[in-house]
Amino acid sequence: MARLSLGEGLALLKRPLKFRRGDKGPFIVDIQAMFAKLGFDPGEPEGAFVSKTEDAVRVFQSEYGLPVNGVIDAKTLKFLYEEADPDGYPETLIEGAETETVEPGQDSLDEVAVVARVTDRAIVISVGERALGLYEGNQLIKRYPVAIGKPSTPTPVGTHRVLEKVLHPGGALGTRWIGFTYQMHGIHGTNRPELIGQAVSNGCVRMHNSHVEELYEMVGLGAPVIVIVAPVASWSGLGKSPSQAGPASGQAGAGAGNPGPGSGQAGSGQSQTGTGSGETGKPGGFLGPSGPQPKDPMGASGEPGTAGETSQGSGQGRTYTVQPGDSIWAIAKRFGTTVEAIVRINGIRNPELIYPGEVLKIP
Repeated sequence: MARLSLGEGLALLKRPLKFRRGDKGPFIVDIQAMFAKLGFDPGEPEGAFVSKTEDAVRVFQSEYGLPVNGVIDAKTLKFLYEEADPDGYPETLIEGAETETVEPGQDSLDEVAVVARVTDRAIVISVGERALGLYEGNQLIKRYPVAIGKPSTPTPVGTHRVLEKVLHPGGALGTRWIGFTYQMHGIHGTNRPELIGQAVSNGCVRMHNSHVEELYEMVGLGAPVIVIVAPVASWSGLGKSPSQAGPASGQAGAGAGNPGPGSGQAGSGQSQTGTGSGETGKPGGFLGPSGPQPKDPMGASGEPGTAGETSQGSGQGRTYTVQPGDSIWAIAKRFGTTVEAIVRINGIRNPELIYPGEVLKIP
């Protein structure tokens, strides 16, 4: 899968955050729910910023005297939360302070790789058990109960890595945020501890605040985050340190939004301890996508497998559930279509941003 440039990655997570047509992820689910609560049609599918979502944004901005541009910027989002969910605005996560970045040419990525070989820590999340484990080398050293994504907005199965850390993100996110995808999936605290152990989130992983605070101090930027369906203790990386483990494997089920049986294994994960700024309310750092990243496997041909394919007729009504390691280019080649056609029919803004479990229409 083609990598994002550092600039593209930073643009996605730059503070203050902005959301626009083509974006996907847990925060889009929240935005759509708030618009629906206020009587605006947010559009479908859930979690995708589509043309109807943009229309709702424009109408909302017009009614509240905001610049009408169809983009959810921090000011628009704050007004939206004030009207629909006054206590839910995650101010620090959205507005934030200046993030620490790894610039091309710096020695930071080499330093991260060195620390990874020393600490060998990896986060393993089991959506089947609704549990999170922390591995050090081949040893499971911590285990916590978690809440995961609901069936319509599942936690993405596959191999990821810690991209950013934020102290006191605000709103319903509890006391810590550990982001692991550019679509803003993260491991975070909660103000609803009674829901831990259930499949209720918009795709994020919720922990008790005391647990996420402990985890936050034990992992750093670049640490592998492996989401599997199998039990935490059965992680297929067992017996290998995360920095030595081979290509990851994990499988999302063919059903829309529902993960199927599979396993995850750490790739050449990076980890760094002590990356937090130590200042309350400031992000602990951000690792750009230009350095080494854990990758999920492809077949020898580099094409996606058949596990995610659903067909409802010859050339019509076809869908494909993205598997770990897929790229939109490989999917287009497999189905005899073009990247442009898939991008157009699915309203994809950035063809490099697809993730396991996402269901694509195939033209």
